[in-house]
Amino acid sequence: MTEEHPPLRANEISWFLLTTLPIETPQECLHVIDIYTKRWLIETFFKTLKTGCGVEKCRLESAGKVEVYLSLMSVIAWWLLYLQQLSRKPDLAIDIKEIFDETEFRVLKAHGLKNETSLEEAVEVMCRLAKYKKFKKTDRPGIYSIWLGWLALQHALEVLEPFDLARYVGSR
Repeated sequence: MTEEHPPLRANEISWFLLTTLPIETPQECLHVIDIYTKRWLIETFFKTLKTGCGVEKCRLESAGKVEVYLSLMSVIAWWLLYLQQLSRKPDLAIDIKEIFDETEFRVLKAHGLKNETSLEEAVEVMCRLAKYKKFKKTDRPGIYSIWLGWLALQHALEVLEPFDLARYVGSR
């Protein structure tokens, strides 16, 4: 197989894929390729669970507690991976207010979000909360930077929570 559309200024990649699945038609070949292309996403999900969520550091002693912990961390890892994938598709018309709630949106705006319709920019601003630095114009935050940015956003929300509560109580 050969990569049809390599990234700008990159050489195309060719590789030989071995499989135990039967391949007798071009459609079966494309099916195997489609299965293989999902491998990297799955690898990234587990990297997010291990590196970002730190599930290997979990020291819970009962199977039930580990199951609950892994369930919660899997949802967080999935959300962060989903956020990364969506932010890398600028042609999708996504309302970022559907992704971030009102307070999260205010934090991102306060930290430099200019284009209120760009999920790519919103994710980058979120990552900058955790000191992410973009070195080249084409750089995009990786999953670990997104994890750290999301944690920093959660900490900012914790700081703001008493003030938002006071405003809510004061408006009644």
